Amino acid sequence: KGEIIYREHLPEELTRKEPLPIGELRKMEEEIIRKTLTETGGNKSKAAKLLGISRTTLWRKIKKMEGK
Repeated sequence: KGEIIYREHLPEELTRKEPLPIGELRKMEEEIIRKTLTETGGNKSKAAKLLGISRTTLWRKIKKMEGK
């Protein structure tokens, strides 16, 4: 606690100046959702809470991912 995070501590994708392509952002979002669902044993309510989104939003994102 109280330590400072400097730019060089962050991964490149967070520090580059040009924006990420939308497809790359979607892939990152899907990966985070999948990892969170794995961590919660598939519990969507817990996953949504950890992600800081509503359960409805998580369901919508999962449906969109399954439609691919």
